[in-house]
Amino acid sequence: MAITVFYKKLILATIVTAGLLLLLGTHDRVSSYLDLGWYSISIFVVLSIVVYHLTNMLEQRTKKTGFISIVLINMLLKMILSAVIVAIYYVQYTPTDGLFIMPFLLVYVSFTVFETYFMNEQAKS
Repeated sequence: MAITVFYKKLILATIVTAGLLLLLGTHDRVSSYLDLGWYSISIFVVLSIVVYHLTNMLEQRTKKTGFISIVLINMLLKMILSAVIVAIYYVQYTPTDGLFIMPFLLVYVSFTVFETYFMNEQAKS
């Protein structure tokens, strides 16, 4: 996937995710937790950019075994980052109910779909 195509699709995915986050924020009980969603968007955008450039770099090599390693490392890193983000938020803000996780889950799922798409495109080329 060309770099310009990647960044256009990343911007589109970010705008769609932000729109969905704002829509989710119309729910009174969730609106006070939107900051977790905004933090998550920024972290997952950076992670997507790093993963894209790593997979793009590995795409230039003749051996494709490094690509699988990047996918596995990305999954592990994403799980660890997710646990850390949620734990820090929970400790910092002490939410009163479990709905605080909703904005994070929305962002997590959106960027997981996006990363799966672009890594699949990278693997095809």
